[in-house]
Amino acid sequence: MPSCASRGTQPCGNGWRGGLGNSAVPSSGRRSPRIPRRSTVWSWASESLRRVRPIGPLTAAFVLVAGLYSLATPVFEAPDEIQHFYYVKYIVEERRLPVQGPEGWNTWAQEGNQPPLYYVLAAPLAAPVDLSDTDEVLWLNPQANVGNPLQPGNKNRVVHRDEERFPYRGTVLAVHLIRLLSVALGAGTVYFTYLLARELLPGRRSLSLVAAALVGFNPQFCFISGAVSNDNLVTFLTAVSLFLSVRYLLGRLGRRGVALWGLVLGLAALSKVSGLLLLAVALGAILAAAWSRRSPLPSLLADAGLLLGLWALVAGWWYLRNWFLYGEPTGTSAMIAVAGERTTPVSWPAFLHELRGLRISYWGVLGWFNILAWPWLYRVADALGLLALAGLLLGAWWSRRRLLNDARPLAALALVAWAALMAVSLLFWTTQTFGSQGRLLFPASPALAVLSVLGWSHLPVVGRRGWAFGLLAAGLAVLAVATPFVYIRPAYARPPILTEAEVPPEARIAPPLDHAERIRLLGREVRPSEVHPGDWVEVVLYWQCLQPMDYDYNLFIRLLGYREEVIAQVDSYPGAGTYPTSLWQPGQVIRDRYRVQVSPIARVPVVAKVDIGFYDRWSMAGLPSHDPQGQPMSGVIGTVKVTPNRTEPAPEPTYLLGGAIGLAQYEVSDTTLTPGGQLFVSLTWQSVRPVQEDYTVFLHLEGPKGVVAQNDRPPLSGYYPTSAWSPGDLVPDRMRLLVGARVPEGTYRLVAGLYRLQDGARLPVTAPDGTPVGDHIPLGEIRIVRKP
Repeated sequence: MPSCASRGTQPCGNGWRGGLGNSAVPSSGRRSPRIPRRSTVWSWASESLRRVRPIGPLTAAFVLVAGLYSLATPVFEAPDEIQHFYYVKYIVEERRLPVQGPEGWNTWAQEGNQPPLYYVLAAPLAAPVDLSDTDEVLWLNPQANVGNPLQPGNKNRVVHRDEERFPYRGTVLAVHLIRLLSVALGAGTVYFTYLLARELLPGRRSLSLVAAALVGFNPQFCFISGAVSNDNLVTFLTAVSLFLSVRYLLGRLGRRGVALWGLVLGLAALSKVSGLLLLAVALGAILAAAWSRRSPLPSLLADAGLLLGLWALVAGWWYLRNWFLYGEPTGTSAMIAVAGERTTPVSWPAFLHELRGLRISYWGVLGWFNILAWPWLYRVADALGLLALAGLLLGAWWSRRRLLNDARPLAALALVAWAALMAVSLLFWTTQTFGSQGRLLFPASPALAVLSVLGWSHLPVVGRRGWAFGLLAAGLAVLAVATPFVYIRPAYARPPILTEAEVPPEARIAPPLDHAERIRLLGREVRPSEVHPGDWVEVVLYWQCLQPMDYDYNLFIRLLGYREEVIAQVDSYPGAGTYPTSLWQPGQVIRDRYRVQVSPIARVPVVAKVDIGFYDRWSMAGLPSHDPQGQPMSGVIGTVKVTPNRTEPAPEPTYLLGGAIGLAQYEVSDTTLTPGGQLFVSLTWQSVRPVQEDYTVFLHLEGPKGVVAQNDRPPLSGYYPTSAWSPGDLVPDRMRLLVGARVPEGTYRLVAGLYRLQDGARLPVTAPDGTPVGDHIPLGEIRIVRKP
């Protein structure tokens, strides 16, 4: 006869313990003997105290880490924190809930019809604080880099003043107080993740702690837990609901526990629309438990009725309100109208791109989805996720005979169902609007963490090696602690303030470049000196403030390529968005660093000019640039050589000019012309060894009486002079030759070559074997014929 443990998840006979409430139903379907109320409460309290002891230090560590994120992240620098705070502010000032419409488009925006519970809980924290400075604190950065973590600079959605520093006051104080509420909710999520794991992994306390650590030390979870966001409340209530669901499936939740469950589900539905989905999981758990235990229909209906009744009592009014206001119960149509609806179906490549963003932002894309933390972490998480999936499949195979009849595997299936339901709902949301972010999956994080640990525990190699799990949790904790210092604080740091003497001598320019007698450029650094299309160029500028400014000028940095085409550009407030000119103090010297990316389709090769300047963002009028004596000066402060990416070896040149420059190939568009026609010649020059001078190309059409047509100019019209060429460079140069209308019929020679402009001396031409050819390259004969 199989042992008690092998027949199910409940201990046999009197070893079974009741859960929340004064009655519970074991897996056999028989009701346990009634326990006196005092004994039940005392038993539950004692059990809870025993469970708190091991998780207490980890929860306290989470509170410290999440608090660190809260302090490190400037106000309004978390996703939608501006809108969430304005929702709270509206409740404080108007003492009613907002209604979605034009009134809130510039304040709470798409968050205006979110379920209200988080904001109602936050309102008492903000109510005693003077919020009259909110609009002043909300100084938006017009060039904020929102949604692109690969683009450097301008990570700040908001410009931050010194007044935001501790001691906090006004709006800044209110934001930090509400963030404390979020930290507390995050701690609750960590705690209930541990309790959830204890239910599914009895006797393996260390694995339950690892599950809690997977949630609590996820850098992204710490970041959101330190922000004003309703994600924290719905995630906490989800963890509580999943815990109660599992206890119900294990037969450890009595009628009072079911009542508590219904209240939690109602509160979750008042926290975020995704909390509605918990009701489906709860009803599924009741049906699954009834089927597993062969419970009578009245018991099933009683539990389901109690659950639904309390849910409707707590949350029903909100969804009725939405129905009357917006014509549908969830209000998501009004939210999408503000957030932006997708006008075209999501293509498969676009879906995969968003899926990648969703995956990495679950672990660490901070700020306004623009600070990428620990890029290697995502690959490690992928590998660990695949191992967990393999372990779950292995465990399911081992438990296949009792998968639907045993309570504990059934409880694990409930977690799988919840994670799948969250994924499907997020997929549906992605088809409706933009904004697939990993934090939207946080309500599934307790289930995913427990399932991951459960899967790893079934792996033959690592399943029983506790040190491996401990190492994983410790490593994640180290990353969580380091992230604010390595990524968050530097992203919002102002540029260094120097003295004039600290400007490097090699960076100084003479004379300095002034802008409207307000700003002086003392020096610059441009590196590297040579790049390829798609590469980054670092530009460091040393500014000096000459006088106070009450206006915020925009800085531009451009790389000008062939024919002055802009091949790279950055527009920003100084300090990469963190230090506008109105905050500058006279005499300050500011080290201002930028990275600009060369266009992948830039025409190359070219010596690009680095051009800088300031302009008025509203009128687009530029500030005049001049030297300290007032004489006009160009804003070009340096050059960068941009060359093509080449992997194939350079061909052998057909001709050599001066032993330093070769002609690799040429192509003539036509061999027969009429007077007044034009000819196009493509010359591909090749650098064999460096030259110090800039030579001029000549393309001549010569006849018996001399030159009848010519085009003389530097290679690529001077945008890539020969002094910039490096050995191996291939320089394609297309030239046009116009034939005069009076050129007589006949056969003419087409020749090309290079000469020095100063004295007209041509470079001697030789064949590859060294045989002298002369001072020009023969390109063939051209016939001039008149039209019949």
